[in-house]
Amino acid sequence: MKKWIKPDSLTVIGGVIAAAVSKYFGFEIDPANILGAVVLLVGYIKAHELVTVTRDANGLPSGFRVNSRKTIFTAVGFAVMVANVAFGWNLSLELILTLSAGITGYNYFEATKDVKAAEAEAADAKQTY
Repeated sequence: MKKWIKPDSLTVIGGVIAAAVSKYFGFEIDPANILGAVVLLVGYIKAHELVTVTRDANGLPSGFRVNSRKTIFTAVGFAVMVANVAFGWNLSLELILTLSAGITGYNYFEATKDVKAAEAEAADAKQTY
């Protein structure tokens, strides 16, 4: 069950659901929305992977929290892109990519902060032994 809660699994499942819903309801997805969603989700996965690799390399437990700020911001950005298609908001390409880039930048910023915290935690753990 735990493997289905990982970010990469959730991304694939979300993509399949989005494709099925768009096909079922007859939505035509604008390539700008697809590009924005890909930038957003790949950025999130890479930021999460950066933290996970650092924590694993330092022997610290790693996990996935659904209530993390990175997850929430990514979900809200993805929801805006889905709503843009579903409700016909007709957001411009520039606005979609700006939203994606802003959220991806925030995710990388938070990931680097988490990496520094993990490295400090690992250094403290090594000093106690």
